[in-house]
This record gives sequence, C-alpha cells and structure tokens, in this order.
Amino acid sequence: MPETSTSSAVIGREGERERLGGLVQQVADGRGGVVVFTGEPGIGKTAVLDLAGQLCRDAGITVLRGAASELEERRPFAAVLACLTTGEPTARPDVARLRELLRAEQPAVPTAGGPGPGSVVAEALLVLLEDWCASTPVALLLDDLHWADAASLVVLHRLSRALEHLPLLVVLTSRPFGDGGAPGRALRSLAGRGVPVVEIQPLGGRDVARLVAAQVGGAPDEALLELVAGAAGNPYYVQGLVRALVEAGQIRVRESGAELVDDPPPVPASLRRTVLRRIDALSGATRELLRVLALLGPAFTAAEMTAVLQRSAFELMEPVSEAIAAGLLREHPDGLAFRHDLVRRVLEESHAPAIRAALHQQIGRSLADSHVPPDRVAEHLLKAPDVGGPDLPWLRSALDRLIARAPGLAVDLLRRAMGPETPDLEAELVGALVCAGRFTEAEQAAGRLLSGGLPAPWQGTTQWWLAQALLRQGRLSECTDLCRAALRGGALTESQSARFHGLLAHCRHLRADHAAAEQEAAHAVGIGRDVGDADATAHGLCVQAAVLLVGRRAEGALALADEALAVLGDRRTGFDIPTTPQLVRGHCLLVLDRPADAYDAFRAGVEFDPEGRFHARYRCALGKVGFLSGEWEAALAEVRTGLASADVRQIEPELHAVAALVQVQRGRRCEHTRFVRGLGSGSREPIAVGGVHRWGYALLCESEGEPEQALRLLVESCRPGPEQSGGSALADFMVPDTARLAFTLGRTDRLIALAATAHEAAATLPTPTLRATAELCSGLAEHEPGRLVEAAALYRTASRPLFAALAHEVAALMLARSARRREAREELTRAVEAYRVLGAEWPARRVAEGLMAEGVRAPRGRSTKRTATGWDSLTETEHTVIAMVAEGCSNPEIADRMRLARRTVQTHISRILAKLDKSSRVELAVLAAERADR
Repeated sequence: MPETSTSSAVIGREGERERLGGLVQQVADGRGGVVVFTGEPGIGKTAVLDLAGQLCRDAGITVLRGAASELEERRPFAAVLACLTTGEPTARPDVARLRELLRAEQPAVPTAGGPGPGSVVAEALLVLLEDWCASTPVALLLDDLHWADAASLVVLHRLSRALEHLPLLVVLTSRPFGDGGAPGRALRSLAGRGVPVVEIQPLGGRDVARLVAAQVGGAPDEALLELVAGAAGNPYYVQGLVRALVEAGQIRVRESGAELVDDPPPVPASLRRTVLRRIDALSGATRELLRVLALLGPAFTAAEMTAVLQRSAFELMEPVSEAIAAGLLREHPDGLAFRHDLVRRVLEESHAPAIRAALHQQIGRSLADSHVPPDRVAEHLLKAPDVGGPDLPWLRSALDRLIARAPGLAVDLLRRAMGPETPDLEAELVGALVCAGRFTEAEQAAGRLLSGGLPAPWQGTTQWWLAQALLRQGRLSECTDLCRAALRGGALTESQSARFHGLLAHCRHLRADHAAAEQEAAHAVGIGRDVGDADATAHGLCVQAAVLLVGRRAEGALALADEALAVLGDRRTGFDIPTTPQLVRGHCLLVLDRPADAYDAFRAGVEFDPEGRFHARYRCALGKVGFLSGEWEAALAEVRTGLASADVRQIEPELHAVAALVQVQRGRRCEHTRFVRGLGSGSREPIAVGGVHRWGYALLCESEGEPEQALRLLVESCRPGPEQSGGSALADFMVPDTARLAFTLGRTDRLIALAATAHEAAATLPTPTLRATAELCSGLAEHEPGRLVEAAALYRTASRPLFAALAHEVAALMLARSARRREAREELTRAVEAYRVLGAEWPARRVAEGLMAEGVRAPRGRSTKRTATGWDSLTETEHTVIAMVAEGCSNPEIADRMRLARRTVQTHISRILAKLDKSSRVELAVLAAERADR
C-alpha cells in the first residue's frame, strides 16, 4: 500500500528531523531556539514545517503556524499575525485586542526611536508571546519568509534575541535570497549572530525511489527512475510527474514493482502548466533566454550561450542572474546547467516541432562557426530537418575529432550526410563504425565499398579501417593478410603505405614475430620520414621500441619512445593510429625500476589524450604501477576509472586482472575475480589477453586450492606466446610467484630452468628487480636462504614490497625445512609484517599455515590482518595524505606532491573519512594534530 502523505513528505529528511527534534527537546526543557530552512520552490520547506509542527504537538508545545503572503508583503505585521489567526489562538481575548490595535492607521515599520504606533504594536506582540511562553512552551512556525513584511521581520529579529530567556521555538522557511531586500538583510543578520541557516538539499536517488514507491505502491523500475531523475530530487516535481503519469495510465504496478507502460512520454500537461506558471513569474528577457537555452541541452558553456544568442556575456548577465536566483539555472564546472532537466524539457517542448528542428539547425551552424567541440555541433545537426550542403565543409574538417570524441554521433551524422557525390564520407563511415566498436557493421560496409570500385585514395582508407576492425577484435592473422594485400595492391599513397607497414609491424609484434616486426617498423619509419608523415614515423618507432623492450633492451627502447615523442612535437598521434609513445615510454620506465617516472609518463599520456582514445590503457598501466609499488588503493581507483572509459572494450580483461591481483592478495572475491575466473575458464567469449590476466588467474587458482594449475599458467606466462604483447617486459614480474610455487611444490627442475632464465635477464638488464629475481631463483634452486634474504633487500630497493615479502616467505619455509627454526621464525615474522603493511591477508595466512605445517608458529600478538577501521587501519599512503590535509594542502597540491591522479587522491580521502568515521577534511586535520601532540 502507498504510504500516507505525511510519511511521504519526510522521506529523505532524516537530517532535518534530527535537528528539529533537538530544538524541540531544548524548548521543552525551557530554552528557546531558532532555525531557518532555505531551498528552491518545491524542495520540501513546507513539509519540514509540517514535521516541526507534529514534533511540537507530540511534545506538548503550543504551535502558532502561518505563512507570509506575496500580496501582503506591504501590510505591517501581516506575516507574524498570520500565525495568530488560525486554531486555538484566535479565541484568546489578547489576540482580539491586538487585531483591533492593527485596524488603526500605523506606520509600516516600528520606529527605532520613539513610542510610535508601529512600536506599540511590536511591543504588544512581544508581550503577548512572552505571556504565552510563561505558561507553556510555544513554537512559532512561519513559511515563505521571503515575502514577509518589514514590520514582521523586526519582530522576528527581536524575538531571536530573547530566546535565551523564553521557551520559544522559531522555525522559518524561505527561498534563497539575493543581496537586496529586507528579508535578505534580516536573514544575513540572523546568520551573523549564529542562527543556523540550513539549505534543504534535493533528495538522493535512493530517497527518490522511496518517494515514488510511497506514491504508487510499488518499487519503481529502472526506466521510471530514469524518467523522474529529470526532477533532480525536487519532491514537488517528482510527485507531480508521477501523479500525472498515474492519471494518464502510464504506470503499471505489479508484484515485482511499478513500471512504465510505454517509452518515456512527453512531460504531462498538468506538470507543464505548473512549470510554465513558475517561468511566467520571470521577466520577459529571462523567459526568452531560458527557452533558447533549453535547446542547448542540460548543460552548456558561456561560449555556446553567447554564440547562439549573438549577445555578449555582459548583456546576458542580468537575465542569467535572475534565472539562477529563481533556482532554474545553476553553475556548472564548464559553464551553466539547468537545475532540473524536467524544467528544460518543458521549455524545449514549448516550441512547435518544426520550429524546434529549424532552431536546432541554426544552433548547430552557429556553434560550428564558433569552434566548439564537434560533438556539440553534431547533436544539433542530427535534430535538424536535413544535413545539407552548407554543413559538409564543417563535417569534413571536424570529422577526425568527431570520430575520436563521439564515434556513435559520427556514424549517425555521416549516414544523414552521405550521397552519390560523397564517397569520402562513405569510407569515413567505416572508420566511425570501427571506433564505435560496431565491427560487424564496419566489415559489411567496407565489403560493399571495396566491391564497388572505389577511387584509389578512398580504397586505401577503407582497407585501413577494415584492418583496424580486424586488429581490434584480435584477429591478427586476418589483419596481417589484409595489410600485406594492401601493400601489394599498389593503390596506396606513400603515406598510406607507411601506415600499413606500421600496422603490419604492430601485428607481427603482437604475434611474437619480433624480427619481422622490426623490419616492417623500419619500413614505416623510413617512408614516414621521407613523406613527412609524423604519425606513421612515430608508430614505427614505437613498434621498434616495443620489440627492444621484449628483448630487455629497455634503455634503447626508451630512447626510441623519446624520439617518437620528438617527432610528434606538441601534437598527438592521429586518432586512427593504434599506439602512443607515452604508453611505450612508461612501460620502459617501469621495467627500468623507475616507477615514479613511469607514473608521470602514463599521467602525461592521459593529459595529452583529451578525447580519451587510450584512457583505459593508461589507467591499466597506472594500475600496474600501483600494484607493483604496493599502492593498492590507488591501483583500484585507476581500474575503476579505466572501466568507465570509452575505449574499455579491448583492455577490459587486463583492467579486471590488475584489480583481481590486488583483491586476491587481500583474500577477497569480487566482480574482478569473477571476471578473471570466467575468462580463464572459457565461460566468456575468447579475447586476446596478455600476461597480467594469466597472472591474476593463476593466483586465483592457487588461492582456491589449485596450485598445479597455477604453476602451469605462470610458466606459460613467463614464456611469451603469440597473444602476449608485453612479452618478457611483463613476464619478468611474474617469475617470483612462479619460483615460489615451484619451490612449494618441489619442482626443482622448474627452479633450475627459471634460475638460468633469470640470470640471463639480469645480465641483459641489471635492474634491482631482475637482479633480485635472479638471486631468488638461484637461492631456491641451490637451497641457499642467504640469497633469498639478499633478494628481499634488492626488491625493497626497487620499491617492490610484495616481492620482498615473498622472498622472506620462501626463506622462512626453506629454513624451517632445514630445522633452523629460530631463523625461520625471524623470516616468518618479517614476511607476515610486510604482508600486513600491504593488507595482503591471503599470503600472510598462506605463509603462517605453511610454516605451521613445518612446526614453526608466528609470534603471538601479531595480526596478519589490518584492522578495518580506526587510525591503525590507515595505510602508509593514507598516513601521508592525512598529513598533507593537516598542512592545509588541497587535492591538486597533494596529487602533485605525491605524483597521484586527483581522482586517486579523492578516493584516498574518502576512504580515510570512512575508516575514521569523519565527515570533513577539517575533522581530519584536527585529528592529525591531536595525534601529533601525543
């Protein structure tokens, strides 16, 4: 059954209820109180007053309730007297005498100096309220303070000063004030004296769902919630929209919940009338401004607004300010936005359909001339009657940027614009389909074009995009064949030839045919330089760098990546080039044990890629840096961001794998471990994945009691195969776990082979990590625990804390098996403590259980699990963040100093607040100062 209107009115107002409850108790105890609630129309101010009245009546407090009126804002004392003209007070003789006094001629406002008539009335009102308070607590509840007359404001101001001595509760509600007017001045004066002014916030999504359920008698489905989201949490609009939908038969309630009967309908007529009445109260200039801005969409920039309206920002300042003050527009990070999309839709639908389409075309062309992002232009042209000849020059010039930013929009716009005279647009449609991930459609479109005798330049373009479609699906053999056929066909320009050589090199590298990849990349670089194609040149250099990196020639690879960046200068690679130098450069630095520099390279790549073409790849790389460096919260934050990126499809398995590596170490199961398990066991569609996924799947198998399967997977990962683009560059990081498992399972033959490979790697690239891995493998193969301890020290030097803990773990196990129990216990203690610092519950439990089987117990009093809350639950990174917060650093400053992404810093702060049960940075700073004084 639907809830009652009273219960519905206070949904999501628990904070207001708690504040009012405290004030009611305070007044019942004999001490006065005052609070002002502000908010936009419909946000629930009257409902809050209803709640206050109910709480007061339940506590035995006399309630005087009224509302100021716009029609009476010039009538002296009208607002206060409204509270005395209903209910019990009307029968009192002193109230009757007061009304008689008001019938005489009086000044509008009580005088400050003498005992004029206005002051007499004010004093009479104050005396009346004081007399009532002497016998019983009283609550004065006044709605719509923004329309209160000046005389009433004086009385309220004086009452607020006397509350310490009166059991009187004053609750006022008001719309937000501007700088002018008597109500605004009164509110500022109250706030200046410490009176709480509480802004009533829009309802959150969960509370909106509760409100709708209360109204219709069933939990709303996703489509219904999406529709009411346009009300932006305003209860009045939410209820009005739902009421209109119910009356129109658009909502059906079943046992499973409430659902929309049809697709989202237009805004109901009754609600349109309500919204338009609110708009009619504004000036004519503001009304016309809002009707045009509604066509721009929910949010827009100042440049878009001035371009479309053909007026300066100065000219628009007054109507914009009025719209903001009325709660219709709000500030937005990039400009302005409608506070409620429901209001915007009403304004948009107020235009006749034909006029609306013509206006969208005019807006699109105005924005095109103003050089705004192309997707904003495309949104409007798609709503125009046609995409005609005048739009084609802009479309051709902006197409690359449009496909990179919004390929789906590009597909729709190209289909509207194509005709017999535009074969170039048909070829570009294939590219747009590829970038939108619609590979089957792209292949079909390319097949039709290539069989129809395209002009040579567009034939090469179509083949290029078809090859991209094959590459992005992991169909490397088909892509290789197509590249070779295109190069043999002779229809390519020199620039296209350079690009196809680069793409062929890319495929060869992905298939581990590194010699052929290096040869094709050299052709791409040579031709690219001859014809001045920086994109083809940079692509070839990046493939050459990747080949060197697989061979552990990281310094040479880094030099080639830097050369590619120099070739590009201040520009990015073209949106159709499947590589980026910063990604290659960052991996070189990661392999060279320069994690901070690798982080900077990946971050620079993100900032240099505003269209987000490679954001998921960069976030995955940043997640790897975080995992290997022990910054696991940062790694998970990067994964979350990567999974929300537009280019996530190809890299999704690796993103889940990075997160799974963290969560397996923590002993947890989640969506990431489920994804890795599903892909590894073949229950998902096969996708070409790299070593990180195999690593994560192997550790998941081990943690679930399948060590032999885990060792097999890790051995495969350490031996680069045709689907592993990272090759040895990433495989080297998997050797420590491979060696640990081989030792645990008694596979000495495997350890001897791993030791030989590890020493070869360290001889080629003597970084601390590779030297440590060589010592680890040799120490395990030759049963020398001292070398394992040395490996742990080298891993710490390289900022590889998980590997250092692993080295202590296997040293403890080896010593225990040699009956050197005291030394084994010392190494066990080091391993457990290192794992504890990381929050690695599973390996801490693994080593403790393994040593227990050998008769060695971990020292008592040491926990293998970090506490979930409180100061001791903070990681080392979180301690650093809270110290900077205490210094007064902003999030950007913390991000710069710690070389973290701003989003990552915000994630850290949110987790710190949750762990410490705090609600603000100020509380964190106070707590940090208190801890420092201990």
